[in-house]
Formats: sequence, structure tokens, C-alpha cells
Amino acid sequence: MAVTTNNGFRIPVSTDLVRNGATAIGWLGSDVDALLGAWQTYTPTIDSTTGWTKGTTGALLGRYQQISNKVYFEIKFSVGNGTKGTSGIQFALPVANNTYIDNKWVNGVFWDDSAGDYYPTQVRISGNFAKPYLSNGTTLAQFVQGTPVTINTNDYWVITGEYTV
Repeated sequence: MAVTTNNGFRIPVSTDLVRNGATAIGWLGSDVDALLGAWQTYTPTIDSTTGWTKGTTGALLGRYQQISNKVYFEIKFSVGNGTKGTSGIQFALPVANNTYIDNKWVNGVFWDDSAGDYYPTQVRISGNFAKPYLSNGTTLAQFVQGTPVTINTNDYWVITGEYTV
């Protein structure tokens, strides 16, 4: 195989081999993404039976990555001027959950704008929904307007986790 040298590195001169290392690395990155599953965006839905809506000033964003039978996901929700529900809020998962492994718990955070602070939350994966809960000091309570906190326009949740499909 014919080679040339550049800064002490051997470079193939054959036209059937990749000469541009940046191109080769780019192809490798694309191949790894394809193998592992690239992040996909999706718009999570809110279970309509809960009474929650995002309103016109709110945001509901999501992304996920599926690798084999594991789904890694992120959801961000701000209520904005939407309706605060009378039952616990729950977000649809991007890929159907394996109900044999139901009731898994993952993490999240809740930003309470009026208090100017973040609160760690636990998020229950149940059925095909992610359901955020907040501790009131003794028990976990699912978010309902006024319980465990009053939810205002600039408050939001960020949920990250993984589950099995």
C-alpha cells in the first residue's frame, strides 16, 4: 500500500481509502449515533383527564433516545397561563412502557418561581405516563394545584430518566 507522510503520520494515497481524517471521524460519529440511537425530539402530551394544560405562554418539550430496550428521556413543562389541574399531572412517555416493570421511580426538579428555589422531585413511571411527586416533609404528594405547592405562571418541571420497553 502506497503512503505519504504528513507530520510524521502515514496517510494512504490510494483513492479507495479515506484520506480525510475529519471525514472519517464524522462518519464514525454518525455510525455510532445510528448504532446507539440518536436523540429524537417529541412533544409530550398531558393526560387530558387531569385538567392540566400548558396555555399559550407555557412550554412542553421532550426528547428521548432508545438503545435496545432502554429509553432515556427528558421532559420540560412550564404551565404558563394554562390550567392548573384538579388531579395529579402526568406526561405521556415517548415509547410504550413495559408494564412488567411498572412503578419505576426517576428524578426531576421543580422550579418554584415565587420561592425562587428548585425542589427535587420523584417521578413515578406508571403505565405509559411520567407522574411527578414532591415531598411535603413526611409523604410524597402528586402535583395538584395547591398541593403540595401553589403552582404559578413561571413555575416548571424538568424530568429525566430511563425505563424499559
